[in-house]
Amino acid sequence: MTAMVADARRYLRFTLAYAGIALRDLLAYRVDLFVKLAGYPARLIMAYFLWRVLLQAQMVQGYGFRDLLTYYVLTYFATQMYPFVRMAREVRNEIYSGDITVFLARGVPHSAVWIGRFAAAALAYAVLVAPLVAALVLLLGRVTLTVQSIMSFLGLFCIGVILKGQFWYLVGISSYFTEENLGTIRFYDLIERLLSGAVLPIFLFPDWARRLCACLPFQYTLYAPVQALMQGSASAQYGRSFALGLLWCIILGFAIQAVAQKGWRRFTAHGV
Repeated sequence: MTAMVADARRYLRFTLAYAGIALRDLLAYRVDLFVKLAGYPARLIMAYFLWRVLLQAQMVQGYGFRDLLTYYVLTYFATQMYPFVRMAREVRNEIYSGDITVFLARGVPHSAVWIGRFAAAALAYAVLVAPLVAALVLLLGRVTLTVQSIMSFLGLFCIGVILKGQFWYLVGISSYFTEENLGTIRFYDLIERLLSGAVLPIFLFPDWARRLCACLPFQYTLYAPVQALMQGSASAQYGRSFALGLLWCIILGFAIQAVAQKGWRRFTAHGV
């Protein structure tokens, strides 16, 4: 147990250190952040007109336009936080080129480096876009703004960022077994967008699909924090969602370790 705690502290130290480095890199290239900012309203405008048409045709029952607008304002804010495909491709390139051995030789956990970079990029994007999101939600949307709902959103949002980083890192290290991971990227991106509620809100799913999503971790990357802010969460409900999201983070942490160890044994540069 003592060894596990020491390893966890060491892992966290590397993650925070590389997050700081990545944040300085991002601030040195501010144009990239502003390009992402330009993409946010473009996607939001498409959703605006789509749901306007559907609601006018009475194809969606029980939800108003302001509800759906709020949902997509928050959803697109979360889904544009990081260039996920680039992350998975760069991890693949480090494996394919053998650059990953540099991290292993120095005793630096490769996953800590990438999750640190991921968290730094997400933070920079969130700080940049949050004022616009807040203005849109307050002026056009419908949310339950209480201390409880805001704390629930922030807590679940942080859990979602970690989960998303872990998932995409797993997609990246799948290259140990496939060499190319473009197919894995496309397949996973489709699954995540559907089951996280990015394409269609989960509250519009049929009952059996909602029960399926409740058993999977994808909703914690997006749907759970958005719903916490839109509807407000009771302490018990928030505590349960936060605990389940944290449990999935731990499970994925072990999965990353297992896949990385097995992949390293197959790594050709390792002499196998």
